[in-house]
Amino acid sequence: MKTMKYLSMMLFMVMASVCFSACGDDDEPVDPNEINNFYIEFDVTGGGLTSAELNSIESGLASVDTYLEGCETQEAIYIFKETVKGIRDIYAEEGGIATLSETLNITMTLKTEDGRTVTSGVVHVTNDGATYTI
Repeated sequence: MKTMKYLSMMLFMVMASVCFSACGDDDEPVDPNEINNFYIEFDVTGGGLTSAELNSIESGLASVDTYLEGCETQEAIYIFKETVKGIRDIYAEEGGIATLSETLNITMTLKTEDGRTVTSGVVHVTNDGATYTI
């Protein structure tokens, strides 16, 4: 019985050490002239909103067609930056969201079809306006 206990603990330790080992960012950089399929991934946090409200905003953004097929990397980056600016402009023109108690962060990530990250940007929405960083 004692042997089984030690074997199970050893097996757990081996699994934990293998599962929790981290690797560095070993993604190869994306060639600027490479033609690929790209998509934009959204993540919405903060704003003092409930998780249901955050999920609603995120699913609304994700419902927009953000799949860029057969683009060069530079073209996809340009479209991505214009998308980030466009979302910022929408919230800035409306004067932000008056009901926010803190900054709402809309993080967007441009990825290749195989999941490699190309670039990312964040729109910061407050109760009186919006800014962005890329």
